Amino acid sequence: EQAYLDEKGVEVEMKLYGGDGLVFIGNKACGVENLTMDDVRAIYRGQITNWAELGGVDAPIRVLYRDSQSGSQRLFEKMLWGDEPIPDYEALGFQRLDEMSTIVGECLYSPYTIGYSVMTYLNDVYGEEDLLAFTLDGVEAKPENIANGAYLLATKGYVVIRANEGQDSPARRLYDWFGSTICDEILTSNGVTPIHE
Repeated sequence: EQAYLDEKGVEVEMKLYGGDGLVFIGNKACGVENLTMDDVRAIYRGQITNWAELGGVDAPIRVLYRDSQSGSQRLFEKMLWGDEPIPDYEALGFQRLDEMSTIVGECLYSPYTIGYSVMTYLNDVYGEEDLLAFTLDGVEAKPENIANGAYLLATKGYVVIRANEGQDSPARRLYDWFGSTICDEILTSNGVTPIHE
């Protein structure tokens, strides 16, 4: 986005307001609680197909993914593959689901499934006893690990306005509001981790 704005000659102000994270989820029945990035890549390449290969129960891994146009799928592919070729999930026999809620539901009620979600979306279902948010390389996806950068798949959110916005414009007032105590409280209550530079 910054490169595009530079190309168009648009000067902006931006500030960091919060963070989130991509979380791999499953069911506690699989017998695995921690995955490495290499494990996740191997699962989504079809190279690891049974939970027993990861120290869990002897059961096939049912792999879920979303439509290529969904924001979570694009985030997943960017964070997991970077510039590497993206596997053909359909050819690998993985199951595509249209809604994030469906992935969470399948992981909750299907014991040998793996999927993913953004952390804020899981905020309301973390209390479900069988739902498992895998630690990633031994680090939990929780607000303090998002804020301090310890969680590998953390994201950062910025608020951006044109640099020439007037001091009393609605855009400037909203921009200035981000970072306030009340803003941080609202973000926290909605599962977003406030972060400031």
